Amino acid sequence: MCGIFGLISRTPSDHTKDVRQLAAMADERGRDASGVLVYRAGLHHITTGHMTSAEITKRVDMTRAHVVVGHSRLATNGETLQPFTRSRMIVAHNGIITNHAALWHASHDTPLYDTDSEIIAAMISEGLTSGLSLSDAGHYAMTVCEGVINAVVVIPDEKAVVMISNNGSMYT
Repeated sequence: MCGIFGLISRTPSDHTKDVRQLAAMADERGRDASGVLVYRAGLHHITTGHMTSAEITKRVDMTRAHVVVGHSRLATNGETLQPFTRSRMIVAHNGIITNHAALWHASHDTPLYDTDSEIIAAMISEGLTSGLSLSDAGHYAMTVCEGVINAVVVIPDEKAVVMISNNGSMYT
């Protein structure tokens, strides 16, 4: 069980107070490790560590940010802390993908990290490469991945944020 939290704003804002409140609530979903992505002025910074989300948000500057995405982790499988970067995408995932090994075997790509979550970025990238729109590529990833997917995918080059869920437990 993990948790994803964050805020998205069209204009740069100071999200510190709100994100810290969300982080404290997300700690109920996992306290083994956490991470925060801050996107501002076309640049992104990811901070991860073996600490609670409440603790890590005290170490991160969230002023003038457009996007802040956090992840609280309850260790299940793999050691990769989230959010992480793959294929110009930043991924935070809550759930478990049960067929990730088979998807890697069938793809023309190889995993870089020790997490089932990485296949989400690989499948979105595969969809984009085949000519799908970003929305359709997100849908494609949900279609081919089996298990539970609640994910936020940030694509800084496109100034895009994609939120996908196949079980309805994502609240906006």
